[in-house]
Amino acid sequence: MAGFGRSNSLSINTSGSLFAGLFGSTANNAASTSQPQAGGLFGAANTSQPAQTGSLFGATNSTSQPQQSGGLFGGLNSKPATTGTTGTSLFGASTAASQPQQSGGLFGSTLGGNTTAQNQTTSQSGGLFGSKPSLFGASTQQTNTAPSLFGNTNTQQNQPAAPSLFGNTTTQTQPQQQGSLFGGMAPQNQANQSAQGAIQLQDFASVRGTTRFHELNQDLQQRMQLLDNTFLAQMNDAKRITETLPKQGDLVASLSPDVAYIENHLSTVELGIDNDSASISRLKEMNTKDIEDAALVFRAATNLTLPSQFHYRNTANLTSSSTRPTTTSNTSADDDDPTKPVDLVPYFSKRVTDLSSTLELYQRQIREIEAHLRTMEAGTMEKYHQLQGARSGVRDQRRELVDALRAIEGAILELARKDKKDSILHWVKPGDKTGEFKRQQSVFRNWISNKPDAEFPAEKDRYHLYVSYACPWAHRTLIVRKLKGLEEIVPFTSVHWHMGDKGWRFATSDEKLSGENVTPDPLHKDFTHLRDIYFEQNPNYEGRFTVPTLYDKKQNRIVSNESSEIIRMFYTAFDDLLDAQYKKVDLFPSNLQKDIESLNDWVYNDVNNGVYKSGFATTEEAYRKAVTTLFTSLDRLEHHLAQSSTPYLLSSPHVTEADIRLFTTIIRFDPVYVQHFKCNLRDIRSGYPYLHRWVRHLYWDYPAFKDTTDFEHIKSHYTKSHGQINPHAITPLGPVPDILDKGDEVASVGFALREDVQR
Repeated sequence: MAGFGRSNSLSINTSGSLFAGLFGSTANNAASTSQPQAGGLFGAANTSQPAQTGSLFGATNSTSQPQQSGGLFGGLNSKPATTGTTGTSLFGASTAASQPQQSGGLFGSTLGGNTTAQNQTTSQSGGLFGSKPSLFGASTQQTNTAPSLFGNTNTQQNQPAAPSLFGNTTTQTQPQQQGSLFGGMAPQNQANQSAQGAIQLQDFASVRGTTRFHELNQDLQQRMQLLDNTFLAQMNDAKRITETLPKQGDLVASLSPDVAYIENHLSTVELGIDNDSASISRLKEMNTKDIEDAALVFRAATNLTLPSQFHYRNTANLTSSSTRPTTTSNTSADDDDPTKPVDLVPYFSKRVTDLSSTLELYQRQIREIEAHLRTMEAGTMEKYHQLQGARSGVRDQRRELVDALRAIEGAILELARKDKKDSILHWVKPGDKTGEFKRQQSVFRNWISNKPDAEFPAEKDRYHLYVSYACPWAHRTLIVRKLKGLEEIVPFTSVHWHMGDKGWRFATSDEKLSGENVTPDPLHKDFTHLRDIYFEQNPNYEGRFTVPTLYDKKQNRIVSNESSEIIRMFYTAFDDLLDAQYKKVDLFPSNLQKDIESLNDWVYNDVNNGVYKSGFATTEEAYRKAVTTLFTSLDRLEHHLAQSSTPYLLSSPHVTEADIRLFTTIIRFDPVYVQHFKCNLRDIRSGYPYLHRWVRHLYWDYPAFKDTTDFEHIKSHYTKSHGQINPHAITPLGPVPDILDKGDEVASVGFALREDVQR
């Protein structure tokens, strides 16, 4: 094409027509031996034969060589044809050629410059605009497909020839396919088409950027179609998400109140569950305890229904960690086990102790609250006075000094009151407005038995007894120990007579005190106080450190610290180890057991403990009540002894438990209780002649009573250990003597007796 390209034969081919080369054709020069080539806009077609061109008005120039022309961006590599090609001139004339004319689209015949060979007999091209009629009416009757912009083809059927300007018509029966703008070629079902236009690709590895869709095999096409559908679906989803996304913020924001509500409700539910769990646990514990209490009641009731000689005498501690473990068996053998508790007294004693502890806790909390309120009140008043002083102008320094001195005075008085309360904590509980002394119950209450399977079997030199000569409760055990001949079986140690802030202490090796076995602890070389033995059992022990204490040397355990139970263990537990003379000593005869129990009940409350209630009372009302009850009971005992047919209580023919328990109080009455505990309505030696005779009979006629009574320990302990009663620790000299001989009387009593004799 010379019009849009450059002709290489311009210098030698000068015989062309008027418009020769206007659209890329050049005239044929028969004499020329060279083969001119006509190139496209950006490229030229390489031919091996001279070009064939038509004249302006349709003159036909026949040639036996094919004409090759290039597309816009690339050349065509043509193949030789067997038939000629007819080219149409500008005005519709046909130009015959020996091979088909191959014309590319805008970018060449194919996207990548490839061509498709067609076996056509004739190829006719229209006028200036392709398939349209020529300028002068010449039409091309053909079924050529006019390419669309995007490669779609429109199949045209044979149409009647339209007359051209000169009446020429050209009939063509072979359809011609032309590429689209981008080189796309639609397939045609042509009868004479011999082969498929492209080689179908079998995998994606062979696909290039220029590969057409129809060049893929069926499987790849389906997969490509699936990918295309997937992309479209994803695009649609993205569109829907984009439309929905603005609403999600409001929805998410609406969840926050719901979450807060659920969290609040959840915390409430969890708290309720925790409370219910704690309540259920507490109810289970209560249920278990109720079952144990019910079993105790049934055992006690069964025991009471038995004759007195068949009663079980154990009073095992219900709360001690050293009691025998309970079994799961419900057999009658377990129910009849004598080591199980059958006495309700320890149960109620424990209940009283628990309630007392609870009351003490509440009182302590109330005191703390009151103290805090006083502090707040003082701070408020101080702030008030500061504000008032600031408003009134100049501050009165003298008034401030007076207020400060008053505050100091109040603090000193409060501290003094606190010290006074602390010093008496062991006797009257703080905050007890009644002012009454309440003795705490013993904690360790196990039992020594001579049975083979006993937890604490009766063995010689296995147990050690800790006592104090000053304590009336410990004095009982010393008397029984001597009466039953247990000196070699159960050794003992007496503590020092002084009881300080840490309780009873052991005497040191360099101290020389009256009494037998007042020595350091022979079992624990490092123990200085009796409480060390209690802490050995339980480091968190919070009870009192009392005597007597019966200790098991093999197990390093406290067997019991209850005097009434220790003496009953001594009655029979060690009989198998005693001589016959001591086996006969019966301090708790079966025919007097009921009377002894009845007597012990009111003697303990009104006399044994009555002197302590009088001495430790912190209110006038409590003192008057205790001391009048004490002397009423002494009068009752005096009358009882006056009616007795023997020198012993209950008209017993010999000493019994009742005599032993009363003796330890009466022997201390005149030397200590009259002046120290203010039990001074009467003394024994001048006011109660029968009691006086009874106590002297036991003291002088029974070595077990006299040898275990030490007046130095008794008087020193009470007067020097009770600082809240006797702050200066002065020990009175009287009475003199501490106990009169059997034939002696107080002067006034002796005079009265002589007067009676004379009358």
